[in-house]
Amino acid sequence: MPPDLQLEAVAPARAPARTALWRVHLLFALVGVAEATIVPFIPLILHERGFGFADIGLVLAAMSLAAFASGPVWAYSADLRFGHEATLAASMAVTGFVSVLVYLAHDRALLAVAAVALWAFRAPNASLADAIALDRLGSDRRGEYGRVRLWTSIGWAVAVLLWGAIIAASTYGAAALLYPVALAAVLAWTVFGLGRGASHPRTARLRPRRAEIGHARPLLVFLVAVLLAQTAFVAGFNFSSLRISGLGGSALLVAVAASLQAVAEVPVMASMTRLRRVFAARHFYVVGCGVYAIVLLFWAATKDPVAVAVARLVLGVAFALTYVGSVVVVDELVPPHLRATGQVAAKSVSFGLAPVIGALGGGLVYSRLGPSAMFIGAAISAAIAGIVALQAEAAARRHPR
Repeated sequence: MPPDLQLEAVAPARAPARTALWRVHLLFALVGVAEATIVPFIPLILHERGFGFADIGLVLAAMSLAAFASGPVWAYSADLRFGHEATLAASMAVTGFVSVLVYLAHDRALLAVAAVALWAFRAPNASLADAIALDRLGSDRRGEYGRVRLWTSIGWAVAVLLWGAIIAASTYGAAALLYPVALAAVLAWTVFGLGRGASHPRTARLRPRRAEIGHARPLLVFLVAVLLAQTAFVAGFNFSSLRISGLGGSALLVAVAASLQAVAEVPVMASMTRLRRVFAARHFYVVGCGVYAIVLLFWAATKDPVAVAVARLVLGVAFALTYVGSVVVVDELVPPHLRATGQVAAKSVSFGLAPVIGALGGGLVYSRLGPSAMFIGAAISAAIAGIVALQAEAAARRHPR
C-alpha cells in the first residue's frame, strides 16, 4: 500500500432515522439522572474517605487526564468497530462495575485507582449520546440538537435533589452505589428501548492521507477554542463558590447559585432551534465565549456574594450556547462516518484536558495573585477562544470536507 494512503470508514448510503426522537430524549434524560448521581459528589466521597483538599485536587486532575487519554479508544470503537449504541452500552456496563469498586474501596490508594478508572470508562457517555442524537437528526436537522440536549439538564436538575436527599440520610459513598443502578437504566434503554439508528460498523476504502489531514485542520483549530473556553469556564465554575464564601455568602447561597445555572440552560437550549434558522452554530459559540468573559470580569470586580451567585444564571446561558454550539460545529467539521470521533475529541478536550488546566492553574493564580487576577485571566482566555473559533470557520472554508 502506498504510504500516502490510509483506511477510511464509509457510511452506508441510507438516510438517518427521522422518527421517534422521544426515545433519544429519554436517553438524554436518563444520562442526566445518572451523571447527577456521581459527578457532584465525587470530591465529597474522596473527602469522606480521608483525602485532604490537596490530595482531592490531584486525584481529580488524574481522573480528568484518564478521561482525556481514553477518548481515542472509545472513538475508534464507536466509529470503526462496533457502532455508537453498542459502544455506549459497553461503556455503561463497565462503568457500573467500576463504580461498585469505588463504593467498596476504603484503602486510599485503591480508591484513587478506582476513581481514575471510573472516569476513564465513563468518559464517552456524553459524546456517544451526542453522536446517537446526531445520527437520528441527520445533517439537515442538526440545528434541533438543543431540544435534545436540554433533557440532560432536566434529568440532572430533578435527580440531583433526589440523590442529595438519599445521600444526606446515609453517606456520600452511597452515590457510588446508586450510580450503577442509574447506569443500568441507561444501559437497558440503549439496548432495548432506543431502537436501531444509522450507526453500525463501517466497511473501508482507501483515501489519500493528505486530504484527511487537510480536513482535520479546521477541527484542530476549533479544539483549541474549546480548550481555551472550557478552561475559563472550569476556573470560573470552581472558584465562584469560593468567591461567594470568601465574601461572606452561606452554603445555601452556593447551592442556589448552582441551581440557577442549571435552570438557565433549559430555555436557552430550547430556543436555539428557532434561532438556528437565523444564526450559525459558530455564532452561538462565539457569543457564549463573550458572555463567559463578561461574567468573569464581573466576578473580578464585584464584592457582593449575592451578585456573584446571581451571575451564575448568566453563566448557565453561556454554557448552553457554547455546549450546543460546539456539538453542532464539530458535527459540521467532521464527515458523518467520524461523528463519534469528533464528539469524543471535543469532550476529551473540554471535560478531560481543560479541567486539569482550569483547576490547577486557576488554583495557583487564585492563591498567589488573588481572585480578581484569576477571573480576569479566565476572561481573557474566553475572549481569545471566541476569536480562535472564528479562525476555525476560515480554515473550514479553505479545506471543505
